[in-house]
Amino acid sequence: MIGKNVLSKKPLCLAEVGEILEERKKDGELGFEQKASLDYCAKFSKLSFEDAKGVVEDLEKFAAIDEETRIKIVDVLPVHASQVRALLQKSKIALSEGEILEVLKIAKKYREAGKG
Repeated sequence: MIGKNVLSKKPLCLAEVGEILEERKKDGELGFEQKASLDYCAKFSKLSFEDAKGVVEDLEKFAAIDEETRIKIVDVLPVHASQVRALLQKSKIALSEGEILEVLKIAKKYREAGKG
């Protein structure tokens, strides 16, 4: 990437990265880093691109949660309240116990849908 300028930055979930790389793969051969990234996405992405977008949209009702943290929640799909708190800690976001339980319900709904 020598000589390239970053035009913009946007956080992406693993499912979205995988989707983008699959499209690029159709256009031509991927470089080493792109192949490694696509392999990583295939192994660790827990949701389809559409389901990942659904989680992000469901989490948008929490005004306190920023976009980057919503993306982290999508990639992790937390099972326990402590996992949600850990994801929120970096951004110094404080949610009530009820809101944390709501986040867990959203994650559970999509986690179970992703298994089907």
